[in-house]
Amino acid sequence: MLSPPRAFVGRTTELARLDEAGAVVVVSGAGGIGKTWLALHWAHRDAHRFPDGQLYVNLRGFDPSGQPVSPERALRGFLEGLGVSSTAVPSEVESQAALYRSLLAGRRMLVLLDNAADSAQVVPLLPGSTSTVIVTSRDQLTGLVASHGARRLTVDTLPPRDARALLAARIGADRVAAERDAVTELVDSCAGMPLALSIVAGRAQAYPAFPLAALAAELREARLNALDEDDPLASVRAVLSWSTDALKPPEAQLFALLGLAPGPDISAQAADALIGADASRALRALERVSLVQQNSPGRYRMHDLVRLHAAEQAKSDRDAALDRLIGYYTHGAYAVERALFPHRALPVLAPVPEGPIAYAPPDDDAAWAWFHAEHACLAGTARLAMRRGQYAVVWQLAWFLAPLRWRQGYLDDDFDGWRLALAAAEHIDDTAVRAHASRGLGRACVQFHQIDEGIGHLQRALDLLADTDLALERAIVHSATANAYSTGRRYAEALPHARQALALLEPLGQPVLTAQARSQVGETLVRLRENEAGRALLEQAVTVFREHGDVDSEAITLSNIAISLDQSGRPAEALALFATCRGLYTTSGNHYHLADTLDRSGDILLAFGDIDAAAECWREAVVLFATTHQREFAERIKGKLTDLS
Repeated sequence: MLSPPRAFVGRTTELARLDEAGAVVVVSGAGGIGKTWLALHWAHRDAHRFPDGQLYVNLRGFDPSGQPVSPERALRGFLEGLGVSSTAVPSEVESQAALYRSLLAGRRMLVLLDNAADSAQVVPLLPGSTSTVIVTSRDQLTGLVASHGARRLTVDTLPPRDARALLAARIGADRVAAERDAVTELVDSCAGMPLALSIVAGRAQAYPAFPLAALAAELREARLNALDEDDPLASVRAVLSWSTDALKPPEAQLFALLGLAPGPDISAQAADALIGADASRALRALERVSLVQQNSPGRYRMHDLVRLHAAEQAKSDRDAALDRLIGYYTHGAYAVERALFPHRALPVLAPVPEGPIAYAPPDDDAAWAWFHAEHACLAGTARLAMRRGQYAVVWQLAWFLAPLRWRQGYLDDDFDGWRLALAAAEHIDDTAVRAHASRGLGRACVQFHQIDEGIGHLQRALDLLADTDLALERAIVHSATANAYSTGRRYAEALPHARQALALLEPLGQPVLTAQARSQVGETLVRLRENEAGRALLEQAVTVFREHGDVDSEAITLSNIAISLDQSGRPAEALALFATCRGLYTTSGNHYHLADTLDRSGDILLAFGDIDAAAECWREAVVLFATTHQREFAERIKGKLTDLS
């Protein structure tokens, strides 16, 4: 939940209506009218009514970028806020919504859905009847009222008395009392719009020695130049013009360029990249006059009306600034991917220049933190690059971000990123790029269990590369194709592709990639119950992984060796190796593979007659499969426990 608004005044009738409202309340009104302030003030004031907590999301329904937050992304944020691991969040919105409702069942929580575009965006986010939902929107959301019994609360402008009280709370009652006429003019100029009043107060606070009469005279001139005087937002535009006209050149430059930034917020370092210099002083100045706010330390956001006004001011340096920002995000994604996945195959790429301001992660934790903070901005950067015709950047971002998104469960972002990359690749006269984009989208489809569609994209990639000498690229696609067939349990069809990937990689001098391909062939053979042949390849691969510190690949390969031993009638050896794997998976936090290892260990222990140890393994596996939302597997193991009793 965001912090409560500063100096909240008035709205006694609206607050009383919220006190009486039902399970779902739609707070509607014009932009800048104070809907969010009202909802946040009430949420903090009445927090005691919700002992199980509060959830908040800005749905960005009227964001100038035109990219509202999808229900999937909002649900993912809620689930993670409720303690669900990012890797355990289901990929389908229906499953996400079902899990969300089950977690909130019986709880007394407040869910604040801020800045909704329409009812369709809201409906999947509605919990059960024990929680309260407040939705803010410029739209009246009549569909929500009709279909879900929502109560409607319309917010209007502040009356003059409350507007004066708001200014007094922000700039001091003595200052307001000393210049009553000037305050009256300022209040009239703001037309009761809280956003406009807040900006005026910020300007007055920033210049405490300025007479309020002087500020009123400046604002009077700005209003005379404003169009559409009957428009309720004319006062906001006039105040914004007046406020930005007083900015110093560096501050005005940054303000204008911030309106072009592709994400919901921006970090201080990204702002540096935007202007190509240290932006800290300008950011502080903009925050001081209420044109930006820090939504978390070091990250800044704008009200969408302020952002729209800022974007309209951006003229000089626009293209160069966006190029710098796109470069910052692209190089940052590259640096993070290399830090976290140094053994991952890297195709031939156009240069990823390191600009004067670049992010370099000091360690793995920092790399993951950067990705989590920037992932929405990175998705916006890809769309921005597409609009600007920077097609190479679009597919590069998809490539760099793919393993990060897979690992953290952002499968919808991965799918969207590769779909955009494939569209971008059609503009690039490079067979390898088009093949990689097809491969990426194919793998993303497989992640959603759209196996046949995924294989179709992968086959297109193979066709594109068929007459080339790009051995690494061909190997990557063959490996992905083998994985697709294996995911569909079509191991006989997977094996030729796994073998072809290995044959292509062996001459290239890539030891870890070659070992991964060898492990894939070995695993496929084990699935086909060719245990000795598969185990020999797996054991060769493990040696390489240990030499190069690839712990994840080592653990998965050891698990497959254990499976082959068990299938070969050597259960005691398999059990010992599974114990080693359990330690590795526990260390890495790989709960899915840990649960599978516990399940298999339980089977062996039961065969040995150790019923208590088998039951303990299965109980742990049930918890882990439930954590990763593999309900089918969890229910299967519960059946084993029932049979024991």
